[in-house]
Amino acid sequence: AHLAMTELHEDLEKLCKGTVDLVDMRRVSTLLQKEIIFQGKRIYDDGTGGADAFEILVMSLYQDLNEERKDIIRDGIKSGSFYNV
Repeated sequence: AHLAMTELHEDLEKLCKGTVDLVDMRRVSTLLQKEIIFQGKRIYDDGTGGADAFEILVMSLYQDLNEERKDIIRDGIKSGSFYNV
């Protein structure tokens, strides 16, 4: 599988004429998923709605994450430090 991803990566860079970050978004953290959705560029969509549904799921999980860590963030902002929070 790694060799196939390497070949795909090289082909995409040639096609895009530049550097491409190829990420399996199912295997990274919710925070990185959110960043990729907001900052990245979708280069393929098969038209089934799966990509849109995945983005909606990620945003829902990100909202849940923020709700779970709101007290930690509040305490870090209040104390000026996110260490030992």
